[in-house]
Formats: sequence, structure tokens, C-alpha cells
Amino acid sequence: MQKILTMGEGEVLPEAVKAGSGIRILKQDLWETVVDFIISQNNNIPRIKGCIEKLSEIQGEYAGEFRGKKWYSVPSPEKLASLDVSDLAPVRLGYRDKYLIETARQWLELDEEGRLEVGRFTGVGPKVESCIRLFGMHDLESFPIDVWVKRLMNRFYGFEEKDKAGMDRFAREHFGKYAGLAQQYLFYYIRCLESNRK
Repeated sequence: MQKILTMGEGEVLPEAVKAGSGIRILKQDLWETVVDFIISQNNNIPRIKGCIEKLSEIQGEYAGEFRGKKWYSVPSPEKLASLDVSDLAPVRLGYRDKYLIETARQWLELDEEGRLEVGRFTGVGPKVESCIRLFGMHDLESFPIDVWVKRLMNRFYGFEEKDKAGMDRFAREHFGKYAGLAQQYLFYYIRCLESNRK
């Protein structure tokens, strides 16, 4: 972590680290992370949260009550693999319902090592794979590139927003084994800057 905190003059990351002091990357359950990020595609955070809660409520297991609210687990791969898209219609996932069911079936066909090749699952493209690697596998070198990251890479480092390969290469060379952590600080920082402009 020291390496990314002591970069050259004009480097924005130390300022981002100050602004987001305390950010941590949790190692989440891999299956839940796969489900969450398949749902996240072309979606906004409130809708993603609502879809995950609804999916868990209608297909997951009851997990208990906290502060007066009932909570449910993300459905297991066995449960999702047994479903048809009509079973997921109330969740309103759109095209993602097919992805979840197919991915659950693929998951069950693989051993533990095979499941680590997350890019092979239906509906998991490069951005979703990077997110799963960072949050579900604690691969801190993974540098997910979404709309906000394209924006910050343009603003702070001068990249054209369509140059994802250049951004990825830069992140690996510039931030090294902490690229994913740098991404989280920079993401938080640009969101703070944008909200302060309003």
C-alpha cells in the first residue's frame, strides 16, 4: 500500500486516499458475488439492491430478523439451477434471469478450481469478471472499469474514455498489486467531487 501512497508530484491518489480514509475490500462469498455482479450489469445501485433483496426473499432461505426486518440468503446455485425464467419474473431482472439460471447450472458442473475461472460463466464479461475477482476472490490487482472509472481515468490521467485496454495496462503498471484498492479510492473520490459540484 505504501507504494501507491507515495507517487510522484501531481498524483491524485494520495488525495483520494485521504478523502476515502478507511476504505477496505471485503472478501465476499464467491457465489453471492457472482450473483450480485450479474445482476449489476447496466443497472443502478438502488435497483441492484432491490433486485438482490427480492430474489433472496422469493428464492433464498430465511436468515433471520434484524431491527424488525426479515432477511434472506442469496439463493444457492442448486436452487437457481432448478428454476425457469418464469420463476424469476417477479424480480424483474430482464435478460439477467437467464444468465443467473445458466450460470448456476454451469457452477454445479464445475469443481472448486473450475469455478475460479469466473469469465466462463454466462453473462460474465470483462467488467463483471474484474468485479468478481476483486470482491469475491480478493484479487487486489483486478481493476474494474465502469462508466465512473472511465470518467476518472479521463479526468485524472488523460485517457480517452474508450481506451479500456490502456487504462487497464496503466493500472497494472502504475498501481501494481494494489490496482483494485486504488480503483476503489479513486472511484470514491470522483463521486465525492461530482456530488460536491451539485
